[in-house]
Amino acid sequence: MTMSRSRLLGNSRREPVLAVLIIVATPAFLAGREKTDVVIMKNGDHITCEIKSLENGVLYLNPSYVLASYGVDWNEVERVESKQSFTVTLTNGARVSGTIEKVAAKEEGAADFKIVSASGPVAVKSDDISLVQQVEKGFWNQQTGAINAGVSYTQGNNSAQFSVAGNTDYRKEKYTLHLDGSAVLSSQAKTATARYTLNSTYNRFISGPWYTGTILNLLRSDQQELRLRASLGEGLGRDLLRTNRTYLTAIAGGVFTTEFYNPEVGVKPHTREAEGVLGTTFSLYRFTNTQILNQTYFYPNFSTWGRVRVSTNTSLMFEIARNLKWYFTVYENFDSEPPINAPRNDFGVTTSLGWTF
Repeated sequence: MTMSRSRLLGNSRREPVLAVLIIVATPAFLAGREKTDVVIMKNGDHITCEIKSLENGVLYLNPSYVLASYGVDWNEVERVESKQSFTVTLTNGARVSGTIEKVAAKEEGAADFKIVSASGPVAVKSDDISLVQQVEKGFWNQQTGAINAGVSYTQGNNSAQFSVAGNTDYRKEKYTLHLDGSAVLSSQAKTATARYTLNSTYNRFISGPWYTGTILNLLRSDQQELRLRASLGEGLGRDLLRTNRTYLTAIAGGVFTTEFYNPEVGVKPHTREAEGVLGTTFSLYRFTNTQILNQTYFYPNFSTWGRVRVSTNTSLMFEIARNLKWYFTVYENFDSEPPINAPRNDFGVTTSLGWTF
């Protein structure tokens, strides 16, 4: 183990819909870099291409003779050569930027992946690589994301549902910025309900698996008589498990929450609360193109003792063809003591088709 490695390894309903669409309307087709990278597979295939990224154990490539990038199993890659710059995230949370090279290991367990950074070369095992992403100039070139939409209709009870959701991530060596939003519109007979969400997290990496996180959550739920709930706070987070196909992280801190409920006789519809926050994010990917993602947040209330809120969202994603995905999502918001006479739960299920970029 080199010294370099040891340092690294230690009130209008249209407005929310428009907001969601603006968030996810990120350019998906951007000018790529030169296609001069070389990837050699263990079966002897030799591919000259542009290396896009390594995520969830899949190396994404874009040769000049194909219309879109495709993925190959990282475990089946023998060699990689590139003079382009990448940011490499290791399984222990350390991050380093530079050119990359993968060679055949001289012996079992030996380092076979080299990152040449400004401070010198760093040699690690390919199993220590969790994420590889391009380093490019410009804001849009560093973004990845997805958008999906679904529609359902039942004639028997004359019910219909429309859902749209999207997310985008901006990643740098020292921090990440995540933004996601969703809208679910439901109707049955002459009754219509809506649910809108907007969430943002800014994570600043401290050392290894540790980071600080800024959290912003917005929610409107007709089911819970909630016109708006806005939470803003800060926390300290740590990656608990990180491999090239599994990820588990947790964050703990505090938030200030403002709530606006529908008016009710004798009840104040506007509240301000101080809450704690404990959140977890879990992601599991299989090369069969299936991914499970869960985000759960607990909010114990410091202003109203005994009140607890829970927000959870679980998605199953299946890749149909390249960037085309099918999503099955279950969400729930629970409030143990709503300040007005309103339902404690807001539960729903959506299915949709989506596109990743």
